[in-house]
Amino acid sequence: MFKRGTTLIEVLISIAIFVLIAAAILGVLNAADRIWYEDMAYAQLQQTVRYVIDAMSREIRQGDPDTIVLDAALSGAKITFNVQGSTNPISYYLETVNGVTRTVREHPAGTKRYLTNDINNLCFCWNAATDSCSVACTNVLNVRVAASRTARQRVLQFDLLEKVRLRND
Repeated sequence: MFKRGTTLIEVLISIAIFVLIAAAILGVLNAADRIWYEDMAYAQLQQTVRYVIDAMSREIRQGDPDTIVLDAALSGAKITFNVQGSTNPISYYLETVNGVTRTVREHPAGTKRYLTNDINNLCFCWNAATDSCSVACTNVLNVRVAASRTARQRVLQFDLLEKVRLRND
């Protein structure tokens, strides 16, 4: 009588099947981790853009329409205005120092507060009747903010446009 055990081939086949199942599980977990990390980075990017645009919009709404100046030399990338009853202007613009671009809030003149590093495009323009930009002053100002961030070698981008209706016109 022969005692039946497992042969070497059976053991090797079992190990190969186990390795294939483990590799498939590892691939799924790796993809899920990558997607989670990118989604978290995208959510943080959206939150950053919303924070910047909300802060700017809140102050622009309180601004005196007669004092709002859009800097044409910077292609609409700088806005300066006074809040009613104040003589100290508030400015928002992008500034690049040592290769890092930051969103700046300047108030009073010479006092800078950096809002974020992720914004790469900032645009202000007056809203025309056709929903396009105009040089003529209206009671609605378009504020566009675009941001990008790299998450695990993938560039994430988020663009937001807010139409700010001036309260004090």
